[in-house]
Amino acid sequence: MQYYFGTKREFLLATHRAVVEDSGARLAQGFTTLGPGAGPRDIVRTILLALLPLDEPSRQNAIILGIFHAAALTGTEIESADTAGAPTYIVGAVAEQLRQLRGPDADERALLADAEVILLALGGLAQGMLTNDDYAARAPQLVDHLLDRVLDA
Repeated sequence: MQYYFGTKREFLLATHRAVVEDSGARLAQGFTTLGPGAGPRDIVRTILLALLPLDEPSRQNAIILGIFHAAALTGTEIESADTAGAPTYIVGAVAEQLRQLRGPDADERALLADAEVILLALGGLAQGMLTNDDYAARAPQLVDHLLDRVLDA
């Protein structure tokens, strides 16, 4: 391993990057199912469902991301800044869709706060799905409920 990565940190970051790239590919696949008339709600829903552990490969990725989260909290090899790129991208993408719904005069702080709430709820749901089959079975309905609460508020 050291021959390929040099340090434990490089190995961990490469692993994280692979998981994020896999999630990005799943997200791109989700977008291919959207028609040209897809609205902001459909786009946000696609983003959220693509990032949830709804199958075994995405479940394994969620477990790995959970380990990275724990490592950022307790370890010395990984810091929260090392794993912030994907969540920052997701918040920006969701905020842009909220902007489309609310118009150009929407409060930017509220857009970002709502996008962050959606991301944090998604993270909690993803972690809950790993240990609770009921959450996993109801994930699409829970995402729809979240979107009803945030987008229609």
